[in-house]
Amino acid sequence: MKHAQQRFDVDGLSEDIRECYQLAKECARRAKAEADPRLRQDFLDMERRWLFLARSYEFTRRIGRFAPSRASQDAGAGA
Repeated sequence: MKHAQQRFDVDGLSEDIRECYQLAKECARRAKAEADPRLRQDFLDMERRWLFLARSYEFTRRIGRFAPSRASQDAGAGA
């Protein structure tokens, strides 16, 4: 499995999301330095999981922002 480097832009993110991206970055760094292929893959798998969690948090935040505005639109339409 080929690993593509990613840029981690953490400006303006919540602390939880920022921490997930930092941990993913650390896993990627450790994978790159690891000589044992199994351990390298473990670090890459952990990196992928941290990135998935960060994106899940981001998605949840977007939904949370959308839901209140949508609820107020629905309430206004029924009035």
